[in-house]
Amino acid sequence: MKKMVLWKVFNDIVSNIYLLRKNNNAAILASSYDRCLILMTHDGEIIEKRKIDSPIEIDALVTIPVHEKTIDKIKYIIAGGGLRRGCIHIFNSSLTQLGRIDINRDTHTKITFLRAFDIENKDVLVIGTPKKFLFLDPQNVNILLEIKSDGIPKDALIYSSSYGTFTITAETLTKYITVYTLSSDFTDVKMIHRFNVQSNPSFIDIIPLNDTQHIFVAEKTGLISLRKLNGEKIWARRIRETIMWRRLMTHDIDNDGALEILIGCQNGENDLSRKNASTFAIFNAIDGSIKYKIFLPGWIKDFRIISLNEEKFVIIAAGKRLYSFRLSENELEEIHSCKFDKSVWRIDAIKIENKYYLCMGYIDGQIGFGSINQEGRIEL
Repeated sequence: MKKMVLWKVFNDIVSNIYLLRKNNNAAILASSYDRCLILMTHDGEIIEKRKIDSPIEIDALVTIPVHEKTIDKIKYIIAGGGLRRGCIHIFNSSLTQLGRIDINRDTHTKITFLRAFDIENKDVLVIGTPKKFLFLDPQNVNILLEIKSDGIPKDALIYSSSYGTFTITAETLTKYITVYTLSSDFTDVKMIHRFNVQSNPSFIDIIPLNDTQHIFVAEKTGLISLRKLNGEKIWARRIRETIMWRRLMTHDIDNDGALEILIGCQNGENDLSRKNASTFAIFNAIDGSIKYKIFLPGWIKDFRIISLNEEKFVIIAAGKRLYSFRLSENELEEIHSCKFDKSVWRIDAIKIENKYYLCMGYIDGQIGFGSINQEGRIEL
């Protein structure tokens, strides 16, 4: 593969970006607030470009199966338009449109979030709109279930266990976190737990501990907590910085069999304010203790964990910089950083034939492509 630097493919912020495998090379799937999504090769050739009727916001582009990275095995690419009308666009892996669902044609309901799940070999989308959570079947392009909300839907997840299938929802204004059981065909729901958190939730996730599922809650004010399904706190910590987006990852970073929680914050009103630095921290999932904590200039926009020579590295996009840190025993050791003349908004990484490749999406609609060498240095 040739090393390329920047291609101007959009006219606004790159809101989502994925690196995928295509014929033993890397391909890039990306979207923007300018209402476009593109599929392009690693050397900048546009394979397909589509335009929908609304801006594609951050975290409003998903692929199904969720964790599939080979483009020929992806069944659906789904984009949600958010600001002007609530419409879901469903494409195949070649960006041929398969269908669309208008959430509310009369009131132009906005989409507040979009997430995809593979539960018991069934693909399900969960979509937030004001006053309701919608569960969609992308294959048949129809709505399976609606759950009404007293607040504004902010996040939701689905998981299965030996006890059945469950969905957990989070909403702002009411600050409710609610746990429901779901029928196997996703057409019936029953509430089993509901509790309030202190401030508006930013996102939720499921974290298994001792073979039991727990709810991780991040609140916009910087309060994070791990709870039982009934809301009882296992632990809580206050970062004292704003958490706006789903910048969370769970990973066993030290290979000890226990999970860690990685989270990035967005401190201050301006991404590039020289007065503000944002926290990137790694917590022990069992007790909430801090294992690593660093401060970086600008908002933490995105990060990825990679493994090189049996060592773990974290690649972080913050402000106008891209960082590579080695996860050593006692610290996050900075290996390399790159500074750009514009903000980096989204990143992704993929390993192909024992080499890691990296792509970046910028505030001005440009996309960059590079690699990470065996020492963890970023090569652009």
